[in-house]
Amino acid sequence: MVRTALKILLPLLLLAVGVGFAVRMVKTRPKAKRAKPPEAALVVDVAVPVQDAARADVEAHGTVTADRVVQLAPQVSGIIEKIGDDVVPGVRLRAGQRIAVIDDRDLRIVLDQRQADLVRARFELDVERGRGEVADREWKMLGGAVKSSKLGAELAQRKPHIEAAKARVEAAKSAVEKARIDIARTRIVAPFDCVVRERRVAEGQLVSPQAPIVVLVATDRFFVTANVPVEKLGFIDVPGLRGVADGAGAEVRIRQRTSEGELIRRGKVERLLSDLDPAARMARVLVSVPNPLDPPEGQLDALPLLLGSYVSVTIEGRPVQGVRVPRLALREGSRVFTIEDGRLAFHDVEVVWRASDSFVVRGLDPGVPVVLSRLAAPEPGMKLEIRGAPRTKATAQDAPATDGGDAAAREAEVPAAKAAAPAAAQAPRPGSAPTPTPAEEATR
Repeated sequence: MVRTALKILLPLLLLAVGVGFAVRMVKTRPKAKRAKPPEAALVVDVAVPVQDAARADVEAHGTVTADRVVQLAPQVSGIIEKIGDDVVPGVRLRAGQRIAVIDDRDLRIVLDQRQADLVRARFELDVERGRGEVADREWKMLGGAVKSSKLGAELAQRKPHIEAAKARVEAAKSAVEKARIDIARTRIVAPFDCVVRERRVAEGQLVSPQAPIVVLVATDRFFVTANVPVEKLGFIDVPGLRGVADGAGAEVRIRQRTSEGELIRRGKVERLLSDLDPAARMARVLVSVPNPLDPPEGQLDALPLLLGSYVSVTIEGRPVQGVRVPRLALREGSRVFTIEDGRLAFHDVEVVWRASDSFVVRGLDPGVPVVLSRLAAPEPGMKLEIRGAPRTKATAQDAPATDGGDAAAREAEVPAAKAAAPAAAQAPRPGSAPTPTPAEEATR
């Protein structure tokens, strides 16, 4: 019975001792302290805003239009006798330069007739004056024997007849002057400096005042009709608005793209049109460009500013005070990200002016770096590092401590340990026992 009990209890006792030993080994095993991983800094691009009394320039686009387009028609009828050699579409004409000549022979005959009528009218006036002198003497000889009214006395002295003869003389003079003017009008000339857009007649053609013979475009200035957002009109000096006098409109730079690059001309705001652009719903500002067909100063080979061209304009605006930041720095309409003590911070600002590549804002101190890089999930307090900024050398205090000692030193030891491992595997250390073979290990 005792032997049987020993056979049963002895294995159980050995098993319990083994389990207890194993539990003790698990409980007393060394534990490494969990270290907080170092916080990684996100590398970003930044810009430093500056205080700026910026000018609120307005960028816009527009189309070149003519100031004056005239359909020139003759003032007299007749046959075109000659047309100027330079009167072809695209040619520039100076004021007073001949365009066409109408045959004036019929009009000269009319002039001769009117001059003859003038001679006849003057003769009749002389006759009436003589008759008036005779009638006046006869009236005086009567000595008041005949009673008459004032009008009757004037008729007896032929005074109304003399006035009528004078009127006929003046009418004849006017007819002569009209005939001379008609002859002068047979020479059709350019009324101003212009360019010929269209020619509608040829030599030998009968013309009349009802049919234009050429279409002319004034060349002293062109207009650019620029579309400007309505909310930006307050930054522009427009004659007639807010007390701006005529001729004191804002200066404008007109940019025209050519094969040689960008051609820049100067202009001035003339006035604001009374209606919005029907497609873009934007205000339309009229900009005058002087001498558009002449090359700008210093650019003798520059192309002229052609009608219908689509150009870019920069209208000089009024100055605004604030801090200028790049366009990439503005987030969510009115927020910028800044770096304070190496951490991300949010700043809400007031946008004063929006330019093509930057903004002028208020509520931000100049000199504070603003973040330009896009952040996937920005949170205030994120650790940031400026791209290109010098990095400080890590110290033992920067690395988290563990029960095994300095983490940085341990990381430095890892490559050396890895490099020494192959050699240690091949050669035994001095003073140590040789590595047992597998057979010896089995016998143990």
